[in-house]
Amino acid sequence: QPAVPLSLLANEVRVFTVAFSPSLAQSYAASILFTHNGLSNPDTVQVSGSGARADFSVSPLSLDFLSVKLGTSSTRQVSVQNTGVDTLRIQSVIPSDAQVLAASPQGPLFVAPGDKQVFDITFTPREAKVYDLTLAFTHNGLTSPNIVRAAGEGIAPAFSVSGTGLDFFDVLVGESSTLPVTVSNNGKDTLEIFSASTNEPLVFTVAGPVAALIPPGDSRSYDITFSPAAVKSYAASLEFIHNAPGSPGRLPLFGRGTLGDLEIIPRSLSFGPVVKGGRKQLPVSLHNSGTAPVTIVSVTPRDTVFTTNFPGFARIQPDSSLVVLVTFSPPDAMAYES
Repeated sequence: QPAVPLSLLANEVRVFTVAFSPSLAQSYAASILFTHNGLSNPDTVQVSGSGARADFSVSPLSLDFLSVKLGTSSTRQVSVQNTGVDTLRIQSVIPSDAQVLAASPQGPLFVAPGDKQVFDITFTPREAKVYDLTLAFTHNGLTSPNIVRAAGEGIAPAFSVSGTGLDFFDVLVGESSTLPVTVSNNGKDTLEIFSASTNEPLVFTVAGPVAALIPPGDSRSYDITFSPAAVKSYAASLEFIHNAPGSPGRLPLFGRGTLGDLEIIPRSLSFGPVVKGGRKQLPVSLHNSGTAPVTIVSVTPRDTVFTTNFPGFARIQPDSSLVVLVTFSPPDAMAYES
């Protein structure tokens, strides 16, 4: 500028502005040719310049956070250097999953030629799984955007309990039955059991101590005792409070309190007249009308003129009967009662 052709009066001075717009980062040399009606026509002016740009360089190109426990974070550093000759402008650092990966500081940032900018990259896993993530650096260099890969695994304990329920079946009222329950850790972090209890602590109890640390791949057994207080069916829940996802863990508990109930039919026997030295038999039915077996260890008449054919031991199941024959053998002509 200004545009040509143009005329200059004697001793007049005009100033031309020359614009340099390099397309590459390199040295340039050229000349400007002035043609005119003066004696020195043409005149040449030499011009030169260098194209300058910012160059983005990042290290390392990938990050490995290894194993990180759920609920915690791990931080690594990435260094960005401006290897160019112009100011590097970093507009943004964008993670592929902003819920688990974050960069600090955020853009826009300016890095002078030859200088570095260090970024803290923080990995906070939300699930127990392997993550494959990226960070995209956008800037004014030719290689924008530049990608840094980030890998890591979220780890946690995994709670599991043996079976889908624990059934004690029939237990006599006043007695107890104990069964084991196994808690396993199938995760990659230590499983911590804070407490183990039931919602029917007077009937179902957990043997202590209940707090435990279970390493990955290991297990722990708990003894559960059922002590029914009445003839009825019981249902309860065993609850484990722990540090694994899904806490608390629960296991249904079942059991039935039972009790035998012996009925003697009839309650009295009348043999009537029996000849001296003779004998007569009458039956007695022993019936179990309860919900548990009844064990009979002896049937003993108090007077030796009465005897039975009881075998010495009998176990009568619920809703079943045992018939015992009672024999009257009078040695004298008199009345007997026993």
